[in-house]
Amino acid sequence: MLNYPPKHTWWPGLVGAALLSGSAALAQQPVGQWDFESGNLNATFGSALIDKAGSGTAFGTTTSFGIPDIGGQPAKVMKFPASADSAGGYHADFTAPANGGGALVNDWTMVMDVLFPAASSGKLRALVETDLGSLGDTDADVFVRADNKVGSKQVGFGNVTADTWHRLAIVVAVTSPPDTAGQVRLYVDGAPVGTIGVANLVDQKYALNQAIEFFTDDSGDTQLGYVNSIQLRDEALSKGQLAALGGPTAAGIPAVLPPVPSFVESWIPAGEFASRDTAVGAVIDVGSTTIQDASISLTLDGQVLPNPDIVRSGQFITVRKQPSSLFVPGTDHTVIVSYTDSLAGAKSVTNKFNAALFVENFDGVALGPPVDEAGLPNPEDNLEVWTKTPPTGWSVDNTQFPATIISPENPDDDGDGYPDLDGRTEWAGWSFAKKEFWLTADTQRREEFDLAKGVVAIADPDEWDDQAHFKSLFNSLLKTPPISLAGISANSAFLRFDSSWRPEAFDDVSAFDATTGFPGDYTDPENPKATNNQTALITVSFDGGAPIQVLKWDSADGSPTRHPDVPNESVLVALNNPAGANSMVVTFGMLKGANDWWWAVDNIAISAGASPPIIAQQPVGIEVNEGAKAELTVTSNSEGLTYQWFKGFGTGKTPVAGATAAKLTFDPVKVEDAGYYSVELTNGAGKATSDSAKVAVIPRTEGRLTLLTENFSGVTLGPNQDETTVDETAFTHTPPDGWLADNSGVPGAGTDNDGVTEWAGWSFADKTFWAQAGGQNRSAFTRGAGTVVIGDSDEWDDQAHEPGQMATYLKTKTISLAGVKPGSVIVQFDSSWNPEEPQKANVTVSFDGGAAAEVLRFESAPSSASFHPAELSETVAFRVQNPAGAQNMTLTFGYFETLNNWWWAFDNLVVLADSLAVPPTITLVPKSDGSFDLEYTGTLESSATLNGNFQPVPGAASPFNVKPSAGPASQLYRAAN
Repeated sequence: MLNYPPKHTWWPGLVGAALLSGSAALAQQPVGQWDFESGNLNATFGSALIDKAGSGTAFGTTTSFGIPDIGGQPAKVMKFPASADSAGGYHADFTAPANGGGALVNDWTMVMDVLFPAASSGKLRALVETDLGSLGDTDADVFVRADNKVGSKQVGFGNVTADTWHRLAIVVAVTSPPDTAGQVRLYVDGAPVGTIGVANLVDQKYALNQAIEFFTDDSGDTQLGYVNSIQLRDEALSKGQLAALGGPTAAGIPAVLPPVPSFVESWIPAGEFASRDTAVGAVIDVGSTTIQDASISLTLDGQVLPNPDIVRSGQFITVRKQPSSLFVPGTDHTVIVSYTDSLAGAKSVTNKFNAALFVENFDGVALGPPVDEAGLPNPEDNLEVWTKTPPTGWSVDNTQFPATIISPENPDDDGDGYPDLDGRTEWAGWSFAKKEFWLTADTQRREEFDLAKGVVAIADPDEWDDQAHFKSLFNSLLKTPPISLAGISANSAFLRFDSSWRPEAFDDVSAFDATTGFPGDYTDPENPKATNNQTALITVSFDGGAPIQVLKWDSADGSPTRHPDVPNESVLVALNNPAGANSMVVTFGMLKGANDWWWAVDNIAISAGASPPIIAQQPVGIEVNEGAKAELTVTSNSEGLTYQWFKGFGTGKTPVAGATAAKLTFDPVKVEDAGYYSVELTNGAGKATSDSAKVAVIPRTEGRLTLLTENFSGVTLGPNQDETTVDETAFTHTPPDGWLADNSGVPGAGTDNDGVTEWAGWSFADKTFWAQAGGQNRSAFTRGAGTVVIGDSDEWDDQAHEPGQMATYLKTKTISLAGVKPGSVIVQFDSSWNPEEPQKANVTVSFDGGAAAEVLRFESAPSSASFHPAELSETVAFRVQNPAGAQNMTLTFGYFETLNNWWWAFDNLVVLADSLAVPPTITLVPKSDGSFDLEYTGTLESSATLNGNFQPVPGAASPFNVKPSAGPASQLYRAAN
C-alpha cells in the first residue's frame, strides 16, 4: 500500500516557533493556498477555488494518474483540463490590504507546483490572469509559452520540461514606491530565470483586485496539466526566499517560509566582460544565516588574494580586492569566493569574466528631468530619468539631423536650449534614459529588451515623431572615445552589445512644400515617394582614418541587409583591426528614420582574442521557380567552424538532414522546400545563429491542370460605411458566386454594434481604399491588385463592437478533382500578413464534404511552430495531399483569435494539379497495301528485341505506318507514357 504524506503547511523546523507565537504565524500565512488534499477545491488558507467550467476537473494521485511522482514521493494532485475560452479555469477570491502605493494589491507572489504532460508541451499554456478583464483584456498575463519558457506572449525565460514537476513562481513588485514602475520576476525551481519590466505597474495590468484566476485564457491558450499545490502571498518574495522554497515537493509549498540560505547577490565585476582595471569580489546576501569574516576568502585564477576588503551593510557582505596589475585584454579569469555559513557550512561560488579593451553600460551618466514626455506619474520620480549628454569621452553627432539644429528656420523661441520644432525632445537623436522611463513613452515590444539594465542608449524615431518637427529624417551618430589597441593582435578585436531593434521603411513622406514632417523623392512633386529606410550602421575608424562599415541593418523588404524584428538580442561584430593600428573609434549610427521604430543598445564591450563565431554575411532570402536550383549561403571569417542548417521557427525548428556546410543547396527546388531557414555556426568558443532567410518557391504551371483561379475582380463593391475615406466602390461582404463567408464569430456582425463595418469579418475591398483608410504599410501589398480579400482586426476595432475577438472564415466554391493525380494539388495565392499576438490564420481543406484538415497555419507568437513573420507582399504556395478517389474539394481561409492586432489579406488564388496518368494504348490496323497502321496514345517506342532498349521513334505520330520487311530481322513497337 502506498502512503501519500499530507502536504505540510509549516516548514518543519519552525513548527515550534509558530505554535509559540500565533500572531507571528498569522503574519506569515499566505492569503490563499490550495493543496487538494481532500480531493476538492477547498483552500488550506483563504477561500475555495471556483471551477469556472464546472466540469473536467479530476482529483487523484500521481500513481492513479500515471504521472511521475514528485521527488520520488507519491502525492495527491489535481488534474485540470484544457479550455477553449475564458469560461474555463479557476477563480480565487482573497482578502488582503492594498499595497505598493495603490488601491489594489500591487506587490504579490504566486507559487505553484505543476506538471504539463508531453501532449501539452510546445503549446501556449496560461498560468494566471491578473486583471480579470477589468482593463478590457481577458487574455492571460503569464504563460508557459510554446517554446516552453515562462513569461508573457512577447518574451519568455527558463525552461519547463514535459512530464516533469516544476515549482514556478511569479513575483510582481513595485520597484521603489512611490515610483510606479515595477517588475514581474519569474522563477523556475527556486532559480531566477528572467524579469519583465513594467513602466506603470501600480493598479494596472498585473495588480490584483482581491481575486486571481489560474489556467484560464480568452483565446483557448490553456492545456491539460496537473497541479500539486498553489500559494498566493500579498508580498513580493525576495530572491533568497524563493531559493529557500526551491523545487517541487510532494509535501507541497510550505506556508511558513524556510530559512533563507546565503547566496551571492551580485559579482564584481557584474558582467561577462569587464574593464582591465576592474576589482574582483562579490556581494553576499547572508539570508537567515550568520557568516564570520574570518571564514571568507577570495581567489583569482587559483591564487588566494590576501586581505580582501570586507564591508557589511545590513544583510549584505561586500568582499572586494583590487588586483595589483591590469588584466591583459582578451584574457579570461575566474573568481571564487568561499565562506562558511551557519546553515549549510562551507560554501564556494565561482564567477568568470573576460578582461575587455573597453566596456560601457551607460549607468554612470548624469540624468535630468523630462522635457516633452510626461514620464513617470510621480513628479519626484522624474528628476533623474534621461539626458542627451553621453558618457565622458563619447560624442553624439546630429549635424545631419536638421530638426535638432537651432537655425532661423527652426529657432529656439522658448529658450529651453532646443529647437522649437525638434519633435519629442527626449528622442531627437541618440539619448540616454532609464529603461522604465523609456517604457512610459510606449511599449510596443520595447518592454521585451530584458538584456538592458538601468540606463540605455536609445535612438527612437517613432517616439521622436510624436511631436511636430522640422522637416527631416532621423540621422544621429553615437561615437565612442578612442580605444587603445596596444598589444592587440591584428584581426582579433570584436564588439559585443545588447540590442533592441524593430524595422520600418518607405512609408513616410510629407508634401513638397511642407516645412514639417519628412522629406522624400520629389521627382514628381504631386506624388512624392517616401525615402525613409530606418538603418543601423556601425563603423570603426583606426588611428583617425576613414570609417569602415562593420555592420549594417536596414528595413527594406528584400534587402540583403534587412534585419527583422528582434527586440532583445546580443550581437557580436568583428572589428577587423589591421596590423599596426594603435587606436580606434566605434560609431553607432541610426539613419534615415521617420515615424518608424527604434534601435536601443546597452552593455557594450570591446575585447580581443577567441570569440564565438561571427557572421560576416547573413543568408539572404530568395524567390525561385519550381525546378530551378536554389542556394542559401552564410559567410564567416571565424575559424574551426561546423555548420547545421534548420528549417522553421520556435518549436517547429528542425535540423535539415545533411545540411552541414556553409551553403544550403536545393537542386532542383520543390514546392515543399518553401519556408524559413537559419544556420548555427559553432566553434570552440561558442555558437552563433544566423537570421532566418525565406525560400519562396513559385510553382510551375506548364503541364498542370488549373482547377481554380480567382482574383475577386468580379464582386460588386459598394460605398464606404464607417470609414471616412469616401469611395462609392469601396467594399462588400458578399463573396464571389459559390463562395461562402461565415462571420458568425465576429462580435456584433450584422448589427449596429459591429465595429468598423467595412472590416467586420472578411471583406472584399478595393486595395487603394483599404490602404488609404488604414495606412500603416497596407499599401505595401503590391502583389495584390484591384479587389483583394481582407481580414483586418486593427481597423475593425477602431469603433465600438460587441465584446470578444474576431473569427471569420471564407470557403471557396466546390473545386472538381476529376482527372487529378492523387497528392498533386498545389494552392497558390498572394498574401499580406502583419502579425501581432494572438492573431492567427489558417487554410483548411475538405474533400467530398468531409471533415476539414488544416494545410496552412500562420501564428504571431515567435515561439510557435507555426510562426509566420511579417510578410506584407509575398506569394504563398503549398502542396495539398488530395487522396485517391476524391471527387472534389473546398478550401476555407480562417482569420481568428484577433482583436486590435493587424491584418491578413490575400489575392490571386490559383489551384493547380497534375493530370491523372492514362495508360497508353496501341492497336495494329492492317492496310490494303500490306502495311500496318499503329494507332496509339502516349509515346511510340521501338526495339529490335523484346528485352532490348526501347527508344522513342523519332518524328512518330499516331497513326504510324509500318511496312513488313523480308528476312529474319524484326522490329517491336510499344506505347509508353
